[in-house]
Amino acid sequence: MSRKTIADLMTREVVQVAPATPLADCADMMARRRISSLVIGEQQMPLGIVTERDMVKLLGNGTDLALPVSDFMAAPLITAPAETDFRDAVHLLIQHGIRHLAVVDDQGRLNGIVTETDFRRHSGIEEFVGLRTIASIMDTNVLSLRRTATVGDAAVRMHACRASCAIVVDGVKPVGIITERDMVRLYRRQAADMLVGNAMSSPVLSVSPEHLVIDAVQLMQTRGVRHLVVVDDRGDMLATVGEHDVVKHTEGQYIDLLNQIIHEQLDELRQHQAKIAELTYQAALLASENRVLEKQRKLDAIIENALDAIVLMDESGAISGWNHQAETMFGWPRDLALGRKLLETIVPPIYRQQHREGVRTFLASGANRLNMRVETLAIDRQGRHFAVELSVTLVETAQGREFAAFIRDISERKRNEDEMRVASLIYQNSGEAMMVTDANGAILNINPAFTELTGYRLDEVVGKKPRMLNSGRHDAGFYQEMWHRLNTCGAWQGEIWNKRKNGEIFAEWLTINTIFDESGAPHRRVALFSDITEKKRAEELIWTQANFDPLTGLPNRRMFQEHLSLAVKKSERSGIPLALMFIDLDHFKEINDTLGHDIGDKLLQEAARRLSGSVRATDTVARLGGDEFTVILEDIESPSATSRIAEHILEKLATSFHVEGEVFYISASIGITFYPDDAEALDDLRKNADQAMYDAKHQGRNRYSYFTSDMREVALNRLSIVNGLRQALANAELRLYYQPIVDLRDGSVYKAEALIRWQHPQRGLIGPDIFIPLAEEQGLILDIGDWVFRRAIHQVGEWRERFRPDFQISVNKSPVQFQTDQTFYKNWLQILLDAGLPGDSVTIEITESLTLGGKPIVAEKLQLFRDAGIQVAIDDFGTGYSSLAYLKRYDIDFLKIDRSFVRNLDSNENDRVLCAAMIAMAHTLGMQVIAEGVETERQRDLLAAAGCDYAQGYWYTVPLPAEQFEQWLLDSGRASYTK
Repeated sequence: MSRKTIADLMTREVVQVAPATPLADCADMMARRRISSLVIGEQQMPLGIVTERDMVKLLGNGTDLALPVSDFMAAPLITAPAETDFRDAVHLLIQHGIRHLAVVDDQGRLNGIVTETDFRRHSGIEEFVGLRTIASIMDTNVLSLRRTATVGDAAVRMHACRASCAIVVDGVKPVGIITERDMVRLYRRQAADMLVGNAMSSPVLSVSPEHLVIDAVQLMQTRGVRHLVVVDDRGDMLATVGEHDVVKHTEGQYIDLLNQIIHEQLDELRQHQAKIAELTYQAALLASENRVLEKQRKLDAIIENALDAIVLMDESGAISGWNHQAETMFGWPRDLALGRKLLETIVPPIYRQQHREGVRTFLASGANRLNMRVETLAIDRQGRHFAVELSVTLVETAQGREFAAFIRDISERKRNEDEMRVASLIYQNSGEAMMVTDANGAILNINPAFTELTGYRLDEVVGKKPRMLNSGRHDAGFYQEMWHRLNTCGAWQGEIWNKRKNGEIFAEWLTINTIFDESGAPHRRVALFSDITEKKRAEELIWTQANFDPLTGLPNRRMFQEHLSLAVKKSERSGIPLALMFIDLDHFKEINDTLGHDIGDKLLQEAARRLSGSVRATDTVARLGGDEFTVILEDIESPSATSRIAEHILEKLATSFHVEGEVFYISASIGITFYPDDAEALDDLRKNADQAMYDAKHQGRNRYSYFTSDMREVALNRLSIVNGLRQALANAELRLYYQPIVDLRDGSVYKAEALIRWQHPQRGLIGPDIFIPLAEEQGLILDIGDWVFRRAIHQVGEWRERFRPDFQISVNKSPVQFQTDQTFYKNWLQILLDAGLPGDSVTIEITESLTLGGKPIVAEKLQLFRDAGIQVAIDDFGTGYSSLAYLKRYDIDFLKIDRSFVRNLDSNENDRVLCAAMIAMAHTLGMQVIAEGVETERQRDLLAAAGCDYAQGYWYTVPLPAEQFEQWLLDSGRASYTK
């Protein structure tokens, strides 16, 4: 009989549907094609199956037909390859209790399906059923229904009984049948309420219990049915028989067949054994010896190629076996090792006595077994000691007992263990916090430094995620980028803010590394981090100190330049202009120099606060140094908006300042320029604002000026003056002019004020109001001041000889010169001494602001002048911060009324009252009064009437060079000596 496989039986045209196919479509397809199952899958890859029995269950449950078949399919699908023997396939069906078997290829793709019907139709089935009668396989558990039962009831009962059909009876007479296939058709029609009497197939085919099974199989095949009713002679129903019963009952015959095959093979085996027994004794013995030799060769090969050293020692202690690994490990060739005492070959001297006693004790015990495993030290031929793992077994041989030692070099493992111990010590004692997590981020272990740093103990964090430390200062994007780096590169390093157990936020430097398993997948992640909070604070402090003014807290020059650069780029992108303001506090230096830096600092702090409060939050206020501030105004819609801000700043600064019980008033000069209208380069923009600020000062201060192209010419002119001024002394371009100071009592002149002029080679005569402020800025005032004093002393010496011996010249002393030059007064006293002139030959004129604040250095220098006989005059009195207390403290000789009070003396009653008050006040304090700027006879007369002592001004003469001054004295008749 040829062997048949399920490939010979299977149905190749299998209907396959997608998992999303609705149940209604599946039922319709099964009914139309009259098939018992549908395979669910995609691209010939089967995922599951739905059968007629499944449809019966769904009908009984009233399942919605719109649901997808994937929700109800049987999965996974039982499959078999096409070459499976059909008898094995029958066994597979019965074993799994199924009626459909999917046939697949090597790749698991669907080739076909085989069912019970296919097995029933198979012509070889008779070898299983043989001459058996229907009575031997029929099913007496018949599901019977009345005609009045509904299809839904039938479905429920068929599912409950796992029946493939129901017999409709009239009493005990079978009148019809309803099968699973009928149920599929009815399920599609949603006929659950139909009576089975209307749905059944009638009449039914019946057979007698005495009929052969093979006859029933042929009847089913001929009539195309899968169920028959078994009746007695009266036609009463006894049972049913279906193709499932036929297939199921072949299992016993299948086992019998297998047993038969086994017995046949055993008989054949006995026959072969008998033949072997007939072989000659010599041949059998030779084969046996060969097998023994082969086994010995295999054993020798195993021992020789073992990774461990294998050493055999007899009871005398001599080496009787020595494999290749022993040669490599101990350095002894086999021919030298064999016969040597093991004790002297591989045992270190310190362990040899212990070894002898151990062997002696064992042999004396009479024991016949020895199994031990220890770690110890061994020694090689070169005397090197190394760690080994030793396993000893007692071997019984024909020659007697031998000891077999299996020796493994574990020196590398010991080194690794030492390194692990060191690593553990480092882990436990490191000052750096460490955390180990699994691949999913769950914390596995931490070191003590972690607890010290975060406050969390090991039991509080094990199993939790590191997110428990999140401070909330980083957004989701930060962590997404971190995990992207970890997943792609296996490592991440950076700065992160976390939170301690007590809620404190701290900065840490975090390094995360990944440990991968053998497959390359993440196994562990190790995080190391240290607290860098103090370092961050120090960095922030350094950054703050580098970018912000420590006094006012405003951005400094460096930060201003950075902000200006960014603002210009933004303006370039948006097309919206920006404005730049330079702000300089008027006369602030005089206040700072006279009242002291403490008061000056407080004024600067308050001025900074007012400036910041005068602009928008988006604008930048910076301090460039000293009393210079700047404002960057972004997104300026029109110049008028800038004007409003500038006026607001001036208004804020004009409000009185209250510092340490004193009241001060400060004004400011503001220069304004625009980007990109005035300039595009940053340097040009800054220069423009600076030039506009100087223009505001030149126009009288306490105002703002917009940059114009003309100012660039002014700036160039100013630069030219500064450059020329540096050469003026060397080129003898400076001149002294003199203006007489007239005694109002008799009109005599024995005093004059020395006024400097600059005879520029190209520009002509330049007044001091042009170049003296520049000389102060450029640090040239000290040399110029010395030159003026020397020339004045030389001139007064001549005029004392020619005119009056008490002639006196007044010399102006700049506050900058007074504060900066620490030795000038000594030089001046020496000049007087060298000229042989007394101190009263000269009067030093200082501004009243220099006397404010009571600075010790001012008092010291003025006292030295007084001690030398040099007199002191307060210039421009009434224009600054007048203080009678300071005037009294410094013992001033002369008080000079500013020309602004004299100018309108003949027409302004208030000025007359003020002048009279100042004269009376000065006289009360023991000072004489000099009025400046006298230009009319009426002014002179009013001053004389008020008791003023001296006057100077254009009414008498303009300032004159020395020669012309002498001539004026002679021509006016004022040079006569008068006591």
